Amino acid sequence: MTNRIQSALQALAFTGLFLLALGNNAGAQTRIRDFIDAEIFLKGVFGPECRMDEYGILKINGKDHKAGNVAFRLGDVRIRYEEPKVGPNCPAPCPPKSVIKFVCRKTACVSVIRSENSIEFPASMSVYALEFTDLRKGRKMYSVFLELQRFLRISALSEASPAK
Repeated sequence: MTNRIQSALQALAFTGLFLLALGNNAGAQTRIRDFIDAEIFLKGVFGPECRMDEYGILKINGKDHKAGNVAFRLGDVRIRYEEPKVGPNCPAPCPPKSVIKFVCRKTACVSVIRSENSIEFPASMSVYALEFTDLRKGRKMYSVFLELQRFLRISALSEASPAK
């Protein structure tokens, strides 16, 4: 097959898997079995520049979610979910939204990505937030991030256990 056909088939399979994952079972638990599953979810929402390595360092381009390009270790944050209520501080029309916050457990742990090869060091932010106007997608991504943390803990434990 030509590269163009292979790329098209990969993109179609990728999109199908992502849509299946976000499908009708929005409340169902997502299971991530390996880093390929993790990439499917992340790239489906945040685009091709989003990556996570085996150490749990996550690089996110959050420009479509009212955030910037950042990098942080997923194990260093607590993940919070909010659906801010409509109130007097919100100008009309005030659409519903969901917010996923990554709060550093100790010191600042979120670094700004300046360019492809330039990441701010030391980290300067203690909180990073993503906004979703689609509540269902926001809830789903919250469960995906929690599942990513679970997956990283399990994979770290399995690597640390002695071979039998």
